[in-house]
Amino acid sequence: MKIRISNLIDTMSKEDILDLFKKYGKTANLRVIPDRYIAKNSLIAFVDLLDEKKVAIAVRELNELVIGGEQLKVKLMDEE
Repeated sequence: MKIRISNLIDTMSKEDILDLFKKYGKTANLRVIPDRYIAKNSLIAFVDLLDEKKVAIAVRELNELVIGGEQLKVKLMDEE
């Protein structure tokens, strides 16, 4: 299932983002883009989490997690 992660600091690498999801199972199709709607340098990532049973856990545990002084916003793509 596709998950959207926003408010990522611009120094995070793809590997850093994938590390966030390691404990929730295998991932696929990571895509990272700049967030053009926020004045500060910020990234948005889209990742497919292959273990559907762990998607809700990942969203719950990673949403509002603070990394580099910024609070992540993590949602399922169909929540928007």
